[in-house]
Parts: sequence; C-alpha cells; structure tokens
Amino acid sequence: MRKRSAKREQFLKDVLVTAVESNPYTPWFSFDDYHPDAGTVTVWHDKEEDGSYCDGPYAVDLDTIAAALATYREQVAALPSGGKNTYAYQLVLADRSNGDDGDFDVTTADAIMQIAVLGEEIYG
Repeated sequence: MRKRSAKREQFLKDVLVTAVESNPYTPWFSFDDYHPDAGTVTVWHDKEEDGSYCDGPYAVDLDTIAAALATYREQVAALPSGGKNTYAYQLVLADRSNGDDGDFDVTTADAIMQIAVLGEEIYG
C-alpha cells in the first residue's frame, strides 16, 4: 500500500466505510473480510436467484479506492462545465481536500465502490 498522510488515509477509509456500510441501500454487492480500521474489504458481485453472489472475490483497499477516485475525477471533469453544478463535484472537492471541502454521501461513495470493483459505475 502507498504511503499517505494520515489525513489522506482517513479520507480514503471514510469513503470505503461509507460505501460498505451503505450496502443494505445499495444491494449490488455482498462483502466479507471487512476491516474498516485497515481500510480493506472483500467484495462479491452478481446476485443469483438464490440470493448468493457469484462474481468475486474482489479485494478492495485504500489503493483501489484512490484509483477509483482518480477515475471518478476524470469522469466528472468531462461533464459540461467540469461538473461544477453537480453533486458529483462535491466528492471531487472532498477528494482534493481530504474532506475539508466538498461532501460525499452513500450514492457517491457507492459510485466509487462500483468503479473500484466493476471498472465503471453501472448502477446509478
């Protein structure tokens, strides 16, 4: 794992924890081996008819979240006006400032988890 400032590490953990703990509201994935203090989780995707998940496991850690945030920033920058009139831009501001500016919530943290696991945001 990359060396980061304590503030940056905490911000990345906050995004991961928000995404994982929002799971009842965003049921596209299941998880286990969750260690919020370490910033790691194992994610499964693709729910079967019996309720089990068959695609995975995907190891998600702070490096994975940081990479997903970089992709998200690029996607928001490609929006008209750089996305500045969208709630998505609030996560970009939070990412740039490690949470001092901007904001994020369950929906934007879930978008980051989707990018981390699936490579793109599929579930809007």
